[in-house]
Amino acid sequence: MASIGINRFMLAAGGILLALSLWGAWGLWQDAGAHSIGWKWNTTSAPRVVNSGTPYGSEIESASDDYNDNTDLDVRWCVSPCNENIVHASKNLGAGIIAGADSFSNGKQCNTSQIDCNETTNRVTSGFVAWNTTYKPKPNTSPGYVALHEMGHIFGLAHAPCATTGPGIESGVTSVMGVSCPYAGPSTLQPHDKADINDKY
Repeated sequence: MASIGINRFMLAAGGILLALSLWGAWGLWQDAGAHSIGWKWNTTSAPRVVNSGTPYGSEIESASDDYNDNTDLDVRWCVSPCNENIVHASKNLGAGIIAGADSFSNGKQCNTSQIDCNETTNRVTSGFVAWNTTYKPKPNTSPGYVALHEMGHIFGLAHAPCATTGPGIESGVTSVMGVSCPYAGPSTLQPHDKADINDKY
């Protein structure tokens, strides 16, 4: 009789330990699911986005509105001059690159010999998105996706897997931060992207 009670107690204790282990693993998985590049925008100044001569003004404006309307960031589309701090411009980047983004903290380029940007002391204060003049988006890669993707880097998002799965996330969810994926890049922020941004801000 006593051994049955002890066995039940040990079984209950083992169950509690298993639950705690799974809960801890879930917390680690959640952290691994957030695709952070290691820095964040300095929210003392709202991101003000301008198009400086690219042919994708409407797509860049829509991407800015998407971040503003669907995340905790206060992103503003404006027409220069407007104290802009995120500029989209055309540039010859050579073959094989559609676009690229650089982030800056008080005029110094992030993650170079100039400065190591982070989420506390050296936050991002400006950004530049270069659209390649010689290698334009392909039919299955929309300019809207490219605009969202590159601004995601400026706001602190790293590349994401093409499909993210795990507890609480539906199988095969897409992300604007995915690269070289078999699907056409989404032209609106996906739930996973919004969660990643809002976790930061």
